[in-house]
Amino acid sequence: MDAGGLLENTIFIIQSDHLMMGSDFTSRLNKLELRNLFMAFGPNIKSEGIDRIASMMDVYPTILDMFEYELPEDAAAFGVSLYSDKQNLGAGSA
Repeated sequence: MDAGGLLENTIFIIQSDHLMMGSDFTSRLNKLELRNLFMAFGPNIKSEGIDRIASMMDVYPTILDMFEYELPEDAAAFGVSLYSDKQNLGAGSA
């Protein structure tokens, strides 16, 4: 994407939408630490890993934050931007 100039004016987002639904493998998977995935590439997107307890509700305000949209109290809907130092919904339930 970078070599082809595709990141000059576009933000690419790759994300999972939820953890695995119940299946024959559920009991096996419940023994592992499960995580959702959220990655973004584009102009002015910091190349960093953010490892914290969060909810998929936090993706929406994080995307708005990437577009430099001003978020009141770093929040939108039920989520809090992952760039914020404020506690988010996922952290409150841990």
